[in-house]
Amino acid sequence: IKPEETYPKDKIVEVDRILAQQELDEQYRSIILAADGFFDGESWNEARAEYEKALEVKSGETYPRSQIVKIDNLLRQQREKELAAQRSAEDMERRRAEIERRQQEMSERQDMSEAGLNQLYNEYIQLADGFFDNQRYNVSRAWYFKAWDVKPQETYPPQRIEEINRIVNSLLLSQRDRDYQGFVNLADSTFRENQLAVARGWYNRALTIKPNENYPKEQLQAIAGLIEERMAGRSGELFNSHMQNASEAFENGNYNVARFWYRKALELRPEDSQVKEGLRLLEETIR
Repeated sequence: IKPEETYPKDKIVEVDRILAQQELDEQYRSIILAADGFFDGESWNEARAEYEKALEVKSGETYPRSQIVKIDNLLRQQREKELAAQRSAEDMERRRAEIERRQQEMSERQDMSEAGLNQLYNEYIQLADGFFDNQRYNVSRAWYFKAWDVKPQETYPPQRIEEINRIVNSLLLSQRDRDYQGFVNLADSTFRENQLAVARGWYNRALTIKPNENYPKEQLQAIAGLIEERMAGRSGELFNSHMQNASEAFENGNYNVARFWYRKALELRPEDSQVKEGLRLLEETIR
């Protein structure tokens, strides 16, 4: 009607600007909503990428920048925690290898005393506690059982074993987890009873459920070493030496030491009636 009028033109420009701003605001809100969702789900890298997109839309906004700073700090803390856990795990493995090496040397030298058993017990407990703190519960439980074997009268190992069983059961959220832990429990119990072939079968069953788990693989390596030692002991020399040490310790009233050597002999010959009788008499004497 009046093409020369500027007012309508100015209002059209203003409306277009408002609509563009509304579109920009909606795009920004949509990106922030997605970013916050990733952030709440602790998907830090995805959240960071979305916050950066939001800054491309509205470079002057402070909220995305503050969230990116938070994420960078969280990622740094996560990396530091992972590195600390890795260093702790490596330290635990070194300590375990050292303890096993010293135990092997004592066994080969046929050298064990009450003081040596006390040291062995304390080292087992330290290892078990360390693995417990690292939430490697199956490994921890195995070391508590070893400590309990050395000193059956101690109450701390069985208390911790019960605690581990409660924790592990509370973490079994899927059938896969329950199947895996069931096989591990069967393997551990038969392993402690020196039924190495049976235990090996159960550990292998556990690996069919969770092939990437280290614990069954470590236990299978331990079984291989014990089988090799057992085969070497078939000659009778090592077995007889263990039995002699057990008998001498028993006669001298060193019952924990005697139990240690009887158990070493039992590892070589699990069905030997002489060893079982020695252990029975020992437990009767202690009672």
